[in-house]
Order: sequence, then structure tokens, then C-alpha cells
Amino acid sequence: MKVVGDLLDSYPMFGLCLVHAHCTLEPGEIMLASGHVSEPVLLTDTVKYYPERWTSAGRAYKFRTEPTEQPPTELVSCFRAAVGELYEVLGLYYAGTGKQIHQLERTEGRRNVLEDFCDANMNVERLETNWKDFGSGNPVTMTCVIFCDTTTTRSGGYHKNTKTHYRQ
Repeated sequence: MKVVGDLLDSYPMFGLCLVHAHCTLEPGEIMLASGHVSEPVLLTDTVKYYPERWTSAGRAYKFRTEPTEQPPTELVSCFRAAVGELYEVLGLYYAGTGKQIHQLERTEGRRNVLEDFCDANMNVERLETNWKDFGSGNPVTMTCVIFCDTTTTRSGGYHKNTKTHYRQ
């Protein structure tokens, strides 16, 4: 990953992300972030949106209401080569020019909600999903909450020995 970190250091407005989804999109929907909430919206309901996350092939898959910039073609090409066999799970995200704050993402139905990472949620089980500033010693900028999967029965609930990033 050092090659990816060195590459992204040359493009400070972009970071590395884990390409994943928290819900299934219906035909005509996109995942749109506004403030601290991302949720599916129909394209016909959206006035203006900008790409926020891209696969390693440069295809946008998550959007936001605030303006962003497209990753340069050279970055996408070099990134795809650098991630090699991980091209299906690693992508790019628009980080902008501001200081990156570590955020925790949780899912509520089909909505993703972000909150600042702090001492109160330090012990929540989580999965790292965004990285930036690899030379900083702590490049993580976002994590998703992980929940234990349970099933409710007439006699109570039981653990299914699996975990997920959304509450079922």
C-alpha cells in the first residue's frame, strides 16, 4: 500500500476508500450525501449533485450536494495499476482541501449517518473504510460500525455467528 500512499500524496484532494454499499439501490436511484447523512434518492428528485467516490476504473458510485472535483485521468490510471488485484474493492474519494476528521458511519435503514469519532465511541466494533495522509502515522479518516447479527425467536434472540456493517 506504500505505492498507493505515495501516489495519493501527489494528489492531496483525494484519498483511498473501501468500495462498499450499505443498501441496495433501486433502478434510477443514486446514493447522495448531504451534510452528515447519505441516502438513496431518485435522480429525478435531485437538482444538482457531484461525484464523491469512484471505483478504481473511475466510475462514480456515490454523490453529494456540495461541489467536488473529478480525479485526474492520470491519477485513475496510476491508481488502477497500483491497487492490482484489489481493484474491485479499493477506490478513490474526494477529500477536498480541509483537515480530515476521523468519522464513524452507522446505518439506519437505508440512510448512512456520520458522526465525529470520539472517546464515547472508541470501543465500538468498526471496520476502516477511508484513508488519507499515509505519512501521518494515523491515516484512517472513516470507519463503519460493525454489528453482531442476531435472530429473534419465540424464546428470545440468538447470535448467528456473523457480523455486518448495518443493523438488520
